[in-house]
Amino acid sequence: MTIVPQDIKDRFAETVAIPDGTLQVIIDDTVPFFNEIRWGAFYVKGHCLYAMHVYATNLDSSGGDTSPNFPVASETADSVAVSYSAPSGGSPSDAWLGSTTYGQQYLRYRKIVGFGGWTPNVTQ
Repeated sequence: MTIVPQDIKDRFAETVAIPDGTLQVIIDDTVPFFNEIRWGAFYVKGHCLYAMHVYATNLDSSGGDTSPNFPVASETADSVAVSYSAPSGGSPSDAWLGSTTYGQQYLRYRKIVGFGGWTPNVTQ
């Protein structure tokens, strides 16, 4: 089982205008990160959240914005220096996931599921 664009659209009203093809590419790209057995009843919700996080971060960078998705801690006009707030705790991938509300919700579900050792998504 894998999710389809309609699963995302059913959960997030703000995605109605996103073309199904765009969502399908993101779904296809994120399938290897999910083990259906491990995620169990949370598989669809977790995968939808992760896919939306990827979409949101790709949206920022597609417009040419490659800056980190974290709050600005300080700025300097002369010589252009910008500092970003570092997220507390977790791994660098957790910090990336913490940069959107979708990623933050995904982290909560991942904690419930228990991340443990990673098992590749293998079709039985």
